[in-house]
Amino acid sequence: ETNKTSEARSKPQSTPKTKSKLETQSLTEDELESIWNFDPIKGNVVFTSALHGWGFTIPTLARSLFKTKALRNTDPATVMKPPVLRQFLFGDYKYNWEKEKVFKWKQQGAGAEEYTMFAEFALKPLWEIYEGVSEATVS
Repeated sequence: ETNKTSEARSKPQSTPKTKSKLETQSLTEDELESIWNFDPIKGNVVFTSALHGWGFTIPTLARSLFKTKALRNTDPATVMKPPVLRQFLFGDYKYNWEKEKVFKWKQQGAGAEEYTMFAEFALKPLWEIYEGVSEATVS
């Protein structure tokens, strides 16, 4: 049994294969475009501040919201899992707290305190932190 373990350790781990030049040439234009386009929902866009040491992707935000139960649903059957939640986090969607559902977001007009889900769950907490820090440094 020890030999099997050492053999397993000595074998190189398989790495995900990247598409070769020949494979890439056989793809359609739409397939190539989907490979090379940036899409926050796919997780290939990182929102970050190197200066302040934070960063997140839409999938990590969805997992965080799910783990912290930020979207408190009274019915456990209606709790959105991260793969579903991330589809709504970057787009024109808002979360209705009363109905515990996601709706298409429509801009209400100036002064309305309604935000998209991205603004409410990603940007608003950041704004509050930066505002608190700036107020603390001034006083």
